[in-house]
Amino acid sequence: KDTEAALTAKRMNEFVLGHRDVFGPSVACGRVALMWSQDTANNYASSVTESDFTQAKAAGFAYRGDHRAALFSVFDMLARGHIQFDIVDEENIRRGKLSQYDTLILPGVACLADDVAEKIGKYVAEGGNVLGNFDVGCYNADGSPAGTPKLAEVFGLRGVPKIHKSDSIGSCYLFRTQEDPLLTDLSFPRIPAPMLNVQWEATEDTEILMEARVPMPSTYANLPDERYPGITKHPYGKGMAYYISGNYAETVVNERNILDYGRLLRCFCSVTSRPVVESDAPGLYEVVLRRQENRFLLHIINMTGAMARSIDRTVPLHDVPFRLDLSGFGIDKEIRTITPVCGGQLKDVCMEGNRVNFTLDKLDTWQIVVIE
Repeated sequence: KDTEAALTAKRMNEFVLGHRDVFGPSVACGRVALMWSQDTANNYASSVTESDFTQAKAAGFAYRGDHRAALFSVFDMLARGHIQFDIVDEENIRRGKLSQYDTLILPGVACLADDVAEKIGKYVAEGGNVLGNFDVGCYNADGSPAGTPKLAEVFGLRGVPKIHKSDSIGSCYLFRTQEDPLLTDLSFPRIPAPMLNVQWEATEDTEILMEARVPMPSTYANLPDERYPGITKHPYGKGMAYYISGNYAETVVNERNILDYGRLLRCFCSVTSRPVVESDAPGLYEVVLRRQENRFLLHIINMTGAMARSIDRTVPLHDVPFRLDLSGFGIDKEIRTITPVCGGQLKDVCMEGNRVNFTLDKLDTWQIVVIE
């Protein structure tokens, strides 16, 4: 009981007991949803191990994605961009939860039940935004191939999907073909393509933002002439569907961290959703805004450490700026006070309507800011 770990847990428990109000019932204010697909985890080649919660999956397939790795990778990219999001699954979607989000991300969601695909299509048609990639919706819930990919109409894609595998990063590329806000932060008009890509045809009303070329036959060969849609944008009803042809998230985890993939993902969120909390200080910290009956709670978790895992000690961050948009959450009263619970000072506080800006002078392990 006197070990460092036990004493740390004791201090944490004492803090929770002393601040029951900020840990009471509350609702998350995220506008971005990230899908975990139980069907894909159960019935598609993946790094998810069999357990009490997941069934045995199909045997390994050489050219399949990895849903678990993709979800963790996108999770990390969003957290590093300080973008708040919620995890949703098939049951959340069946119950209509998508209606509360501006944006839905499908990271390597290959298996979809008909009713779930229908709900996603309806969500986009009614004004939502979705990002899919690689073989999204190409399989039924049980892992069997779908006759027609489930969301092909939503994404504006057609034809028989054909998979291309690159031997290494740098043997296949994506080329920007037009200007679009999604591509604003790319470091270069040509970026390495993911390791696995699917070749589709695009419908007439689909914009091709970047074209992919088939893999080079060898490292120093000329670039092949054959091209196909690499990143697309398709209006569907009142909403918009974006598609990336490759398994970008798994490539970041398993091959190389292509920084432009994270930039694409963060641009997608900023273009398609209203930012809840904006913060751009160096460091890895997660921000979560939650709403209680008549106030907001901003939870800030510092995960910055040395370049090793597990983290032995977090590195304090200084002068971390925050910009909050509190509109649309059912609390319309004037904000009067902003109070940090875990010590520290707030600087440059500005309250104007539903917008609140401030700078936190120091972030140690975590902070909770009460806004009421």
